[in-house]
Amino acid sequence: MGEVNYLLSKNIDGFAFEGIRLILGLMEPNVDSLSWLKEQLIIEKGSPLSPNRTLKMQLEGGLCLMRKDEKTLMWVRDELAEKSEDENAKEEILNLTDEELVARAREPYAIFLDSALQVMDSNMSYKEKYATIQKLTDNLEQEFGSDPAANYIISGSAEQVPRLYDLSVRHIAYFNALKAAIEIYLVKAKTGKLPDKLPDGLPSPSATQGLFFQK
Repeated sequence: MGEVNYLLSKNIDGFAFEGIRLILGLMEPNVDSLSWLKEQLIIEKGSPLSPNRTLKMQLEGGLCLMRKDEKTLMWVRDELAEKSEDENAKEEILNLTDEELVARAREPYAIFLDSALQVMDSNMSYKEKYATIQKLTDNLEQEFGSDPAANYIISGSAEQVPRLYDLSVRHIAYFNALKAAIEIYLVKAKTGKLPDKLPDGLPSPSATQGLFFQK
């Protein structure tokens, strides 16, 4: 549910951004209107920029579902016991409590998620971050994908981490492009012509290039 809400918030913001882009491309630059719009973008935060909270909520939601699903817990016990060749170990597995099974499901994914979130918050480039997160995802699936308890959380969740990170970066780039467009049209409204270079204080041109400069 957390992922759905996150994606929905991004889509709503995306529609708003596209509407503003179209209006900027059609309207005659006006200082008062553009200054008001600039101020509104500061006041209205829009959807969350980072998927961190969504990913953590998703983990807790998956664990909550597992905790309530007796059939799944029984199946996990049976599968773990069947994979064990030691009879004493099989008996111990069959006697695991529900919370012990949930803890077994949580640990590898929680460690992976903490590592992925640290990468997202690091100073690495986007390309390096994405590649590192994808490698962490692949390693998690290779190491724990065959564990029935861990795989309950990993399956369908791990692959969403790089996807949601990519979505958040694209969203930020679009938002930065929108702010850049407003600053550029403010210059035109004040001087009567577009600037020869981007105004000072804007995000990197690589995040905004080619999205808005249509007029």
